[in-house]
Amino acid sequence: FNGFKDDGTGTIKVTWSKGDKIYVGFDSPRTEFTLEGEGGSAAGTFVNDSYDGELNNQWAYYMGSDDESVYFSNQVHTGNDNTDHLSEYNCMEGQIVGNSTDGYTIAFSPRTILIKFLLTLPDTYEETETLHSLTFAASRSCFVHNMSTNVTNSANETKLSLSEVTPEEKKVVAYMMLSLNTYGSSYTIPAGETLTVTLIGSRNTYTYTATVGADGLTYTLGEAYVAKIGAT
Repeated sequence: FNGFKDDGTGTIKVTWSKGDKIYVGFDSPRTEFTLEGEGGSAAGTFVNDSYDGELNNQWAYYMGSDDESVYFSNQVHTGNDNTDHLSEYNCMEGQIVGNSTDGYTIAFSPRTILIKFLLTLPDTYEETETLHSLTFAASRSCFVHNMSTNVTNSANETKLSLSEVTPEEKKVVAYMMLSLNTYGSSYTIPAGETLTVTLIGSRNTYTYTATVGADGLTYTLGEAYVAKIGAT
């Protein structure tokens, strides 16, 4: 899934890419299938010429990387306003339907959300300062530290390392992929909890904290969100 594209319309477009792999089976050893062709679209055909078993009703997983596990705080964002790193941290799952005669289909469901940060730095920021990392934290463990086909570990924050991120007119655009601590499709952070964005630089630490309102705050898997804030 190297085809993450933010076209500015509020939708992040995602396409399969050459070499993408999915894994079939809940427990190890899982069976690996590789995308056929060059990719470039939201649909794809995955093949494993040596596999001749039954696939109907099995579960397939896309974990974003060949090691079948994703550690969300390992993300490295290189350059301002860049989505290149997102493909390694996208996670999906889907049940296989069909038979060996007519073929099989998978309707994948997302297991991650995407947050686009639009940060305006204060006057204390100087162009000679290097930005090191951005952390998104909650006052409760509503996120996931790492994910595999059968393991998740809850966490209260996700970290995004920054490399060669140079603000333009003191503005930073950064993308973070993360997952939610839920077996359902959404997670609601209750009223009164707090969310904090921390941007660490070589000279200063910039933070922004907000308190969740009376209606709570719901994140839904597969959705993209925008956090537009000014750090202080």
